[in-house]
Amino acid sequence: MNAIRKYWHFMLAAGIFAFEAVVLLLLRKNIYVGICDNLDLFITQLKMMHDRGAFFAHHYEMSVLGGLDRDYFPSEFSLYNLLYLILPDIYAYIAGYLLKLVIAFFSCMLLANFILGKNYRKYEKLVVLAAAAFALLPVYPMYAVCFASMPLILYLIVRIYQEPKWWLYLLTFLYPLLSYFTFFGAFIIGYLLIAIIILWFRDKKLSFSLTGALFVLMAGFVCSEYRLFYIMFLSDEETIRSTMAVASYGLTDLWKFFADVFSRGYSHARSVHTYVVLPVCAVYFVWNNFQYITRRKSGRAYADVFNLTMMFIVFNCLICTLYFWEPLRRLVETILPPLKGFQYGRTIFFNAFAWYFAFFIVVKDLIEEIHGKAAYIMAYTACISAILVVGSTQCEYQCHLDKDDAKNSVCRNMYPVLFLYYFINHLTG
Repeated sequence: MNAIRKYWHFMLAAGIFAFEAVVLLLLRKNIYVGICDNLDLFITQLKMMHDRGAFFAHHYEMSVLGGLDRDYFPSEFSLYNLLYLILPDIYAYIAGYLLKLVIAFFSCMLLANFILGKNYRKYEKLVVLAAAAFALLPVYPMYAVCFASMPLILYLIVRIYQEPKWWLYLLTFLYPLLSYFTFFGAFIIGYLLIAIIILWFRDKKLSFSLTGALFVLMAGFVCSEYRLFYIMFLSDEETIRSTMAVASYGLTDLWKFFADVFSRGYSHARSVHTYVVLPVCAVYFVWNNFQYITRRKSGRAYADVFNLTMMFIVFNCLICTLYFWEPLRRLVETILPPLKGFQYGRTIFFNAFAWYFAFFIVVKDLIEEIHGKAAYIMAYTACISAILVVGSTQCEYQCHLDKDDAKNSVCRNMYPVLFLYYFINHLTG
């Protein structure tokens, strides 16, 4: 009984993940995958590469669209892609989903352990619960590992800044194996460059450790996606996105779009934060800044980690929105022609982790500010509620059960209710 009271948070997270694995592995080919956008295209490409032994091929023509060179297909130096090399497609898909859970969960724990230091044990239960909610997010499956590894690259960068070591640079070089340049890598490099410039002005000296990390990360992406960079810079091929028609909104529609992505997230990166995480963060934002104002310490509000995280979220939403404002898009393409067709609105992808990082700050501060058992119950209930909402939300990217069996389809989203019952029973028992 003491073990349950001490480790119930790990049991809860492990139970949910195990349930997901058992359901998917038992049903296997009786499941069907909800397809949105071009998810089916990527899986088809990977299966073609698997069947024809073309993963590591060069100057090899794939029989699709009248014949395409292998270089136009996904990189072989991607952990997720390699699953389709060694496993049949449905098992690779399931393994990729489970890999996303594991990487997201342990990346969050690793980052929290480093940031909290000696206080980690005090907040471990909150870390585990918030990490579980983040791990369960129904994001774009093909790049779910990229989403899941965002806490990991943040951990590596922060550690390099504070105490640079050779093995941290090695892991940074290898990190692109978990990422994808055009979806995440370009923006990670951009954010890191901005951080270096800001710290340069603040500290009056250049951070050589972070500058080194920047070049190491860039080298890692070039090596892992050498085919992509060859096509981008050494071929005359025009990208399809440079000729695609992109929606252009007026000011009213831009505002509506901004409000939507801020409150609901975006299709590829559905952060499922609307009903629990957003309200909790909104209340805390008002209360936290009210404290700064009443205590006449408003200057410190600009350095508050929670406020900075919310500013980061708003910034990402703003950039995503402005991508659909044609005058600005045309200006960017005129000043920087290589960016023609580049979807820089993908900054919104980083909000998937940012919302849960902000949420963790709130529940942690709740325990610090309101002492006693009630504070812990409130914090744990908020985290469990977030898990419930994430686990029971259907959206674009979702793995469903047998479409001919309504009971099975409902069962897919019942596990949060069962585990919440166990949690409440444990607290009251």
